[in-house]
Amino acid sequence: MASFSTTSAAKDIASFMGEHTNGEDTIVYGGSYGTMLGERLVHLDPPEVTGYVLDGIAASMGARMLQYYSNWDSDFGDVADRFLAMCEDEEQIAARFKKKGLAGTIKHLIAQFDEDPRSPCAFTTNTLYNNTGNTGADSNATEAESPSFALRRALGMLMSEVRRAAVGCS
Repeated sequence: MASFSTTSAAKDIASFMGEHTNGEDTIVYGGSYGTMLGERLVHLDPPEVTGYVLDGIAASMGARMLQYYSNWDSDFGDVADRFLAMCEDEEQIAARFKKKGLAGTIKHLIAQFDEDPRSPCAFTTNTLYNNTGNTGADSNATEAESPSFALRRALGMLMSEVRRAAVGCS
């Protein structure tokens, strides 16, 4: 493993593209770890590549030190908080969530899911996104099985989805 690095992986990709190009423009898409890999590929500047789409929060430069997957949830939370703040700036959204704001409404809903895990909405969300019907105090449900975890997972999936423009605020 000592010889493996993001740079060596990017060099392998650049070499592969150079040897197997079809002569057409190549656009590189990177999501999640592929964002960091794609960014490294930018620095190598392979002539076959005419564009890049880096669609993730991983970065090789400009990020704080100690960027680990263990920070994923808090990093992802920062992105979601900014997204919700942008949504709250939209007049139509602000009008619908006057009392608590959009972020406050979501936090309240998360609390309601855990307070009443057998409510139809909490139960359905938990079943769909956790693939389990284990809810309630008598079920020995873990954090990963809690209805609020299922809701947070569902909302997170919307944020990480390539088609997330469909949930855009504009």
